[in-house]
Order: sequence, then structure tokens, then C-alpha cells
Amino acid sequence: EATDPILTQMGMRIGTPWYMSPEQVKGVAIDKRSDIFSFGVLFYELLTYQKPFSGDATTVLYKILHEEPEPIRLEEAELETSLRKILSKCRAKSPDDRYADCLLILRDIESAPGGAALPRIVPELLREAEELHRQQRLDEAEQKFTEVLGVEPENPVARASIERLTVLK
Repeated sequence: EATDPILTQMGMRIGTPWYMSPEQVKGVAIDKRSDIFSFGVLFYELLTYQKPFSGDATTVLYKILHEEPEPIRLEEAELETSLRKILSKCRAKSPDDRYADCLLILRDIESAPGGAALPRIVPELLREAEELHRQQRLDEAEQKFTEVLGVEPENPVARASIERLTVLK
């Protein structure tokens, strides 16, 4: 229907208003940190069963630029504090104040109380990197080992593998 506020109209920005980053609302250049903002909105929604901001599209766009959503409330105070910090950093108004990539978000989630129970990504990244190495796809393997170090900076397997790959190149 033409009056649906979610539909894109001539001259309107593309995107679902509730998940748009401030830079998308402003119509300026975006990068992956815009997606991190949108992830923060979705994560908030998963934790609270509601979107951070309510209202029509215009109201939501204003709130994205100028307001903060209600803080999440969880039964475990320590977990609530950790997740509030993560959400706040994901949804920072300035891209420079957000996480640089999703692996850093995962690291903080895993280090939150109870986060150790989450599935670990490092073993999977190591398996992928080692497979790429076996296939002689050395640049891609090095990138995967570097991703491991982004999550676990002192991972000895990733460090040794990167050193070995540097010699092979």
C-alpha cells in the first residue's frame, strides 16, 4: 500500500528505518560499522522483545539521531551490565565509537558472565584457516589466522601459523 511508511518512495533513503544507523539517516558515507549499529538494534530487540525506538518512520529516524533507548533489564545484574555496555558500543551515535568488527563484539559477549557457555568461534576459524593452508590458499589462510588473533590475541596456534605462512610467501 502506498501509505506504508516502510515502503521506499521516490527520493527516500533505502532501508528499514528501525535498523538504520545515524549515518544512513543523515545520508553520509557508510561502512561496516553501520551494520554493527543495525546488529545492535537487532540484539536489543532479541533481549527485550521490542525495538529500541517506537513510532512512525519519521519519529524513529529522529530518535536514532537524538535519543537513547530504554536500558535493557535482566534478572542477572552482572550480565545486564556487560550486555548494556556491548549494546551501547554497538549502537553508538558516532561510527568511531562503535566496534570495528563483529569479532570484537563476539569477544566481549564471550567474556561476559555466562559468555563462556556460548559456542566458541576460534576452533572453527582455526579449522578453516588450516584447510585453506592445505589448499595452498595462503593469503586467505593468513587472514583467517589473523581473525583468530582478533578474538584471542595470544592464540599460540594462530601466531605460529602466521609466522610459518610469512616464511612460505
